[in-house]
Amino acid sequence: MIATPPAAAGMVKQNQFCGMTMVQHDTKGEVVFRHRNGKKLSGAEDFSTNHTWGHLQTFIFPKEIMSVDDDPVHRNDFVKKHYKVNNFNGGNEFVKTRTCYGDRFMNSTHFRLTPWKALPWRNLEDTLLDYARDANQL
Repeated sequence: MIATPPAAAGMVKQNQFCGMTMVQHDTKGEVVFRHRNGKKLSGAEDFSTNHTWGHLQTFIFPKEIMSVDDDPVHRNDFVKKHYKVNNFNGGNEFVKTRTCYGDRFMNSTHFRLTPWKALPWRNLEDTLLDYARDANQL
């Protein structure tokens, strides 16, 4: 079992978060996979403005169960009680996105928002957009 619940990569507009990519973890809690399922790439995007990964919304545990090696029952109970991910229509704030997910109004103390540019793989979306553009030109 993966002890760390999925995170979401997305954007913040008008104090609202719209997750569009599921971010999954390995057994040690490190990010291992990003599934860009909320907004598919076609290769026809405007690559200068079509970035969707502005922030990472991550579920956080209290100190006593922060490690993936801590009591699995306590961690699982905490997740069941506090890991609430909402699905919602993007609405006027996210007009190019039909569906968003995450803690929309960022009210929960159990989620942390990290700017994408502060992450070690901050250039990954640029690389993916370049691949999509190249594929579209073939």
